[in-house]
Amino acid sequence: MDELTPCLAAPAGASCDHFRDEISDVESLRSLLQAFVAGVGDDPAPTASGVFVVFHNLVTSNVALEFTDPARHNYYCATEAMQKLSRSLVPEADKVVLSLPLGLDADRFPGFGAHRLVKCTVR
Repeated sequence: MDELTPCLAAPAGASCDHFRDEISDVESLRSLLQAFVAGVGDDPAPTASGVFVVFHNLVTSNVALEFTDPARHNYYCATEAMQKLSRSLVPEADKVVLSLPLGLDADRFPGFGAHRLVKCTVR
């Protein structure tokens, strides 16, 4: 973390090259959270469930397998997460349409697009 923190403030430079994916993920998460808080014009803000799916996938990607059960080290697509909620906790959660505000590229968000962690399609 001590090496990553300065790279978040100033990502250019050879010492930050190996954090390229993490920096991109943090910037994407920031933009999603800003859209969640502020909304984007008439476009609806992302849902808390959608934000949670993205956050879960990013956190999971940064937990070393030595600290977790590999069977529980899973990435989820937003649609799949809602289906699992529907079966276990929230009836009809699978009918909720999770989407991103216009202008946000789904591929930047693990759980919505063709991200390097998990390949998904927004329905």
